[in-house]
Amino acid sequence: MKISPAFLDLSRKIGREGEALFVDACQKRGLTWKQATQEENMYQHIDFYVSNGELEFSVDVKGAKEQVVLEYKNVRGNDGWIYGKAQYIAFLSPSKDHFLLVPRKKLLDLAKRFKTAPYGYKELYKLYSRKDRNDLMTFVKWEDIAKLKNTKTWEL
Repeated sequence: MKISPAFLDLSRKIGREGEALFVDACQKRGLTWKQATQEENMYQHIDFYVSNGELEFSVDVKGAKEQVVLEYKNVRGNDGWIYGKAQYIAFLSPSKDHFLLVPRKKLLDLAKRFKTAPYGYKELYKLYSRKDRNDLMTFVKWEDIAKLKNTKTWEL
């Protein structure tokens, strides 16, 4: 599996931008946050722990993308973030003006609907694996995740 340095740089840039905006969103709401360890990030798919002083929850932040990707397996063939330990997935909108905070378990319920879907090439609701990679994912609409129960919108 060979991933180009340019692709990795772009992916990291999108991720860092999303995480920086997420921290800003937490601060704007008076929430405290701490970054997860590198091990928690890699193996549990947790970027941050967020607290209001009484309750704490874990979050995996996704950078701005035109389509929502549900990741069943990552590029190494390990469990994707949909099976991670984060309580919420925070998706930065393509317009970068809000986050959707979605309960990961609700996303997992949604993902199970497509688990046996036919394979396609970057098509909505079809499983997709990239050439020379061990990943497995599907694409869903923003509206699909926005209407999931207990999803919250955080305006920036």
